[in-house]
Amino acid sequence: MALKELEKKRQIADLTLKKINSVSQETITIDIQKKILNALKNTGVEQFYFVMDLRSLRLSHSNGFLKCLGISDNLMWNDYLQLIHPSMNDLQMLYDYFLHTELSGTGAIKEFMMPKFISILAMKHRNKNFHLIKRTTTPFQIDTTGQPTAYLNVFQIISEYQGEPMQIRIIDFSGNRYHDLENTFKQFILDNAKYILPFSKKELMILKLMAEEPYLDNDMLAEKQGVKKTTIQTLNTRILKKANYNFGLEFDTGAKVAAFLKAQMLF
Repeated sequence: MALKELEKKRQIADLTLKKINSVSQETITIDIQKKILNALKNTGVEQFYFVMDLRSLRLSHSNGFLKCLGISDNLMWNDYLQLIHPSMNDLQMLYDYFLHTELSGTGAIKEFMMPKFISILAMKHRNKNFHLIKRTTTPFQIDTTGQPTAYLNVFQIISEYQGEPMQIRIIDFSGNRYHDLENTFKQFILDNAKYILPFSKKELMILKLMAEEPYLDNDMLAEKQGVKKTTIQTLNTRILKKANYNFGLEFDTGAKVAAFLKAQMLF
């Protein structure tokens, strides 16, 4: 699958980032970071968090996972990825790739704890149930070149997961949206969707048509594509089989798969 190609690109980018940052100095003191982390511990809110260090590619200061998800606070990056629902696991990987590599050196990250990258995703409890989670990611360390070298990730449980698509917002402290940055991210997802979707070119073509014109039935789709109705039916069958297997959800029509993918910004 082409996702391996994307992961290889990420590893190369991470190594480059480590090399660049190895000659720069950090600007945020440990005391300031400790104040933030201590405040998180003492809020009384049901939340969990960790810090992702881009230089070591390790998680640190993990806390609250045992209380909220029933798993050890001593977790690694791959452990975290395995907690994410299959319907958005690869998309979350793209999201983090965007944060950790695509933004480096662009000037988009201007200060400590700003902006806030908010994603709504589903994560698994030890009891196998999935929760809808709000993840807030903020720059937690910035070096003298202006590049982020660590991110703080704070998670809050919203409700039980009911098949909602992943959502993204980028805001400042007042809640104002960074629309240009959001659009840059959405375009990045569109450009790289081919790496994470399990569908063939023909299946994707049909799905995109369904997403753009959801009223189309099999006869209309067949006419638009210049193929037999049975061909569309076969493609629909394959789409449903792949979607239900890869996304861990139960779709009964190709149109619902298309609507879900569109909501996930993949179309």
